[in-house]
Amino acid sequence: MKIGEFCAAVDSLNWNRRNLSGATRQEFVAMDVRARLERHIVIVMVTGLLPLVHARFADDLAHARSAIESAQATIVRWEGYRAEGQA
Repeated sequence: MKIGEFCAAVDSLNWNRRNLSGATRQEFVAMDVRARLERHIVIVMVTGLLPLVHARFADDLAHARSAIESAQATIVRWEGYRAEGQA
C-alpha cells in the first residue's frame, strides 16, 4: 500500500467519525456506530499495516494513531449512551 492510500484510509476514518457529530443523541444511539467505525479502524490497522509504515512517515503514523483513538473513544461514548437507555 502506498502512503497516499494509507492517508486516504485515515481520512476516511476521521470523516466517518466527524460525520456522526451532526446527529442528535437519539439518532447517535440508534446508529450502529461500532460497525461503522470498526470497519475503518481495521482498514487503517490491517490494510495499512500500521506497524510497517516507514519511520519517515512519523507524522502520518501519529495522525493514524490519533484517528484510531478518537474513533475508539466515540465507540465507548456510544456504548455508554446505549447502556443508559437500556437501564
